[in-house]
Amino acid sequence: MRERLQAGNAGATFAAFARRRTTLVGGALAAALVAGAVGGYGSARARVDEDRARLASAYVAGLDARLMVPMR
Repeated sequence: MRERLQAGNAGATFAAFARRRTTLVGGALAAALVAGAVGGYGSARARVDEDRARLASAYVAGLDARLMVPMR
């Protein structure tokens, strides 16, 4: 029995596995792609929010009431 198992696994490569299980490999690839896209979107959203807050703070800090011309 051991000889039969070793003979069956001798030529086992990932390419052969992927050809036999295209649905499984395709599904795993699609899941990884979706997970990467969702994670990337969340990371980009957090960075944009942080930049927006920093720019707004710099803008407000840059306003100098002494330099503003009074409106009549």
